[in-house]
Amino acid sequence: MNLEFEANRIESFSEFEQLRTKMQHVLDSRYLFEKSLASSEDSFVLEGTCGACVCPTTFTAVTAGGEETPSNQRVPNWRETLRCGCSYHLPNRYRAVLHFLKAKTGLQKWMRVAIFGSSDLLASSVEAETGNCHYLPRLVRGLNDIGQPILRLEDRDRARHIVISLDYLHLVPMLRTALFEVLRILESGGRFIFTIPFHAHSELTSSFTTHLPRVEGLHPAEFGGAVHDIGWDILSMLRDVGFSRAAAYLYWSEELGYFGPYNFIFSATR
Repeated sequence: MNLEFEANRIESFSEFEQLRTKMQHVLDSRYLFEKSLASSEDSFVLEGTCGACVCPTTFTAVTAGGEETPSNQRVPNWRETLRCGCSYHLPNRYRAVLHFLKAKTGLQKWMRVAIFGSSDLLASSVEAETGNCHYLPRLVRGLNDIGQPILRLEDRDRARHIVISLDYLHLVPMLRTALFEVLRILESGGRFIFTIPFHAHSELTSSFTTHLPRVEGLHPAEFGGAVHDIGWDILSMLRDVGFSRAAAYLYWSEELGYFGPYNFIFSATR
């Protein structure tokens, strides 16, 4: 049984601004609730339900590195912690993506899935669901049909039904090339589902690639730090390279342990 993934579907910066204005009181109440969970302990537990397996579970939250309150307590970094106690044992963000995949794509054993970038923790869970999860760590150098150097995703398998990327695209200098390559390896009707360190209050992406070295005119496949502060125009970038139905999904749930401000999962269709 798959549990519905409840979220606000947003297609543009203007839609987000309208939604934010409309539900600001809800966002404020969520923040106050999360802040009330601040603790002086290194970790604490919360009871809830795992949206990925639809089972009761205990979430473990770690407070190290979290926001400090005036009373010297700490609010966890919800996005990277709040690990479920069920068989998946996934932290908040990974668990939400797996739930999204099962709810929106109905993960099946026949589906061919690829993960672009580093996300071994999610890969094992997706592999358990489909039996066919391929790892594409980065773009690789190659040559086009006329011998010019290019960066591409090297995937010799049949076209993928789903490509997943978790918090990786901001490290890829040639962002549009990466988006086009994901489109290229997808089956018609296939889905690209990803998360990013998202700048939700920025309409436009800021890129910092001018200082990066080039080899034969190409930037490196990836960089050790962020080279893009990605804003809402990521959706228009997706549409420009040929994707359809590009949207961001804003989600939050106390019961499912999806805490944190402005949690987004992005999805686009080939």
